Amino acid sequence: MSNDLLAPRLHPDDSFHFVESHRPALTAGTLTVTVTHTASPATGGTLQAKRRADFAVQAPRFALQPTDIAAQFPPRGASGNFSAVLPHVILRRDTLPWERTARHKDASTGHDDGAPWLALLIFEEHEVAGLVSTVDADTLLASSKGKTSSFEKLTPDAGDDPKQKVSVLDLPIALAKEVLPSYGDLSWLATVRDVTPGDGRDVGKPQSVILANRVPPSVTGETLRYAAHLVSLEHQYHKDTRKNAKPDPVHWAERKQQGTVRLISLTSWSFSTSAPAQDLKTLLLGLKTRPPMLDVPSRAKRTRAPVVDGAVPMRLSSREGRPTAAWYRGPLVPHLQFFAPQLPALRAEALIRRDAATGMEDISYAAAWELGRLIAVRDPEIGIKLRQWKRHHAEATRAIGRLKDAGVDDIETAGPPPFALTEWFEQALGLLHRVPFDYLVPRPDLLPQETVMPFYLDPKWVHALMDGAFSVGRTSTALQREDEALVDNEPELKALMRDEVYRSGVLIRSRIVTGWPHLIVDGLTEQDDTPVKILRFDRLGRDTLLVIFDQRVEHIDIHPHPQAMHFAVPIDGATGKPSHERASGTGVLDIAALAKGKTHSGDFQSELVKGVPRLTVRIEVPK
Repeated sequence: MSNDLLAPRLHPDDSFHFVESHRPALTAGTLTVTVTHTASPATGGTLQAKRRADFAVQAPRFALQPTDIAAQFPPRGASGNFSAVLPHVILRRDTLPWERTARHKDASTGHDDGAPWLALLIFEEHEVAGLVSTVDADTLLASSKGKTSSFEKLTPDAGDDPKQKVSVLDLPIALAKEVLPSYGDLSWLATVRDVTPGDGRDVGKPQSVILANRVPPSVTGETLRYAAHLVSLEHQYHKDTRKNAKPDPVHWAERKQQGTVRLISLTSWSFSTSAPAQDLKTLLLGLKTRPPMLDVPSRAKRTRAPVVDGAVPMRLSSREGRPTAAWYRGPLVPHLQFFAPQLPALRAEALIRRDAATGMEDISYAAAWELGRLIAVRDPEIGIKLRQWKRHHAEATRAIGRLKDAGVDDIETAGPPPFALTEWFEQALGLLHRVPFDYLVPRPDLLPQETVMPFYLDPKWVHALMDGAFSVGRTSTALQREDEALVDNEPELKALMRDEVYRSGVLIRSRIVTGWPHLIVDGLTEQDDTPVKILRFDRLGRDTLLVIFDQRVEHIDIHPHPQAMHFAVPIDGATGKPSHERASGTGVLDIAALAKGKTHSGDFQSELVKGVPRLTVRIEVPK
């Protein structure tokens, strides 16, 4: 269940800084290595041998995968007040913006500065309505037949797939000239963010950042929708041959007065500006707290007791195929007062109980047991090895018994499992990594949008889950007793499967998870304001975050990381508009003018960084 795409979590004492660039040793394309060996034999003359080899350096060209993107701002689908804040995208690969170049070969100076090939363009939605389409990559390559006046075709690379579907924007010349950054601006808009951990732990690799050059207008009450496109500008900037031209290359569109400009859209998303604003502060203050239980009218006395315990009615089919219903409660519960299942169990049915008030069966622990068994069986690294170890241990135990009966005292006992069984039980089962989301939240109405759900982790549910996993190969009461004895002889495993460890946590479903990936979630006790240890911190979906603490907590504080990134631009006090607009009212900025006096893009972006509001929302955990 853990999301491997989630970056290492930032701690409050972590800091970050910006670096101008991380340039790869080799840029993308086909390269040639020539080796020449010259020898001068004693007999005179010269012998020479030469060998040439071509090789390809590959990099993304026509599209980016979701795994390439660490964060976007404003978040996908967000609605709020984003005026005076530059949109940006954070890429996981720190060298990606410099793996290709925007400079065309006709503008080469012999020491190519490698201006980034990526640009983040922001459009009002109506500006690009009907202008986005899909084409084959072959139509964008110089090897294809036919000419086009709307795109500078690319030299084919070894890794190009001519049939790859590519998303493109076909912009009118006037709009393209308005929004495209200058060649010099490209280098100001790309940088690398490097995190310095406060405690020396691994915080992952540096990530590259691409800023947009356009800001949305101030919120006026009207909702405006925007489209953000991360586009490729590879080889689109040519030598400027116009009269009184500047040294920098220019986009070829600058030389045209009509027609269209085709841009490759590597990824895109949309957001809107609206009132009332739904920025971070508004979203945090608007979070609703609810326990992991359904709302039930007080007059529904018969069903109230199971529901208060966190159970939900589930539609099932009986063994005979008849429709029926049963109560199910997952491991995330509002309190910790439940009956103890009899473990180890021979089969899941032994853990079903009947609710006295409603007459319905409660399948909570039976479902956990059966799920644990399925998880273990399906894991090739656990199921087979666990069964083999148990069989070996049982045979060794019987052999030891026979030796003792024969009077042999110096006997080596059967050893522990030869694989990381305890670690797997703790991570996969104890911290619910392998438990499907539907088992955690069995109904969508338990966790509506913009909700915080504090919970306790039911240790009995987890024990049933673990017993189900350990039951692989358990087919008789004799094997059931052997499993029980085996667990008793393994102290670490016994502690996991028998001791009632009380843990708590929180599920958050909100747009703050999507838009602010470096949230800080602290669990606090009444005795100590120091945050307790976090055992699991995982994004389970685009907008859902799961946090599990190593003990019971009374309060949960949610707040953004002190250095979470936003890039603010200066506002003209007289007009209320961003300074350094290229054309008044467009929101498109003259980045070179804005960066005047800065030494490089890292220095420039550090100057723009705006700390997010130092706002903390405290959630009370029900006792």
